Amino acid sequence: MTKRSYGWKRFWCPRGGTFSLSDGGYLIDPDSEYGRLLHPGAVSFSKMQGSPCLMLLGEPGIGKTTAMASHYSLSVAEASKTGDAVRWVDLNSFQTDAMLVREIFESDDFQEWLNGKHRLHLFLDSLDECLLRIDCVTALLIKELNKCPIERLALRIACRTADWPEGMEGALTHLWENQSVDPYELLPLRRLDVQEAARIEGVDPQAFLAEIEDKQAVPLAITNQFISK
Repeated sequence: MTKRSYGWKRFWCPRGGTFSLSDGGYLIDPDSEYGRLLHPGAVSFSKMQGSPCLMLLGEPGIGKTTAMASHYSLSVAEASKTGDAVRWVDLNSFQTDAMLVREIFESDDFQEWLNGKHRLHLFLDSLDECLLRIDCVTALLIKELNKCPIERLALRIACRTADWPEGMEGALTHLWENQSVDPYELLPLRRLDVQEAARIEGVDPQAFLAEIEDKQAVPLAITNQFISK
């Protein structure tokens, strides 16, 4: 599902929101007093999870899948207490629209949810990759979701910001009858995140940061690609 996790606390901001990389190219920590002033809209997933529908957007390589997988794990832990169902689907794995419908909407666990009374937390990753194979995927998802008990569904969709389908947000808003349907963008990593990853890997954090700066690689380090390589 995802690369190695370092337990980073990732932050999201409303789409189009501003943020500061004035900590030497790293994200100013939104949890700091100064950071709260600079990023008034920055939130962690725990502050977003009450929304029935989340559009989780971000630039290529910034770590959307890793961050959403962390959110998925939290939802699984909560579901063990509430009896809810949680499903992760990688949309990149489907070659045809028929396969997508069969594996998601006609699956046993989805049908059990449709016929039950519990809540489903549905995580759909890699919408942008799926669009390369199934150009009708947006209309297909909306069509199938229209058949569902939306009041018992928590939907989370991850997609590259530039590839987010035009009209998708409006369709989802209409589906949830103008409830909170929120597009968020994933913010880059903080300095402390990179330090923590270095520590976990057995590397001296300060020496690692110095090497990153020496190689002018901070723009790469603030994504999750630098550590994973």
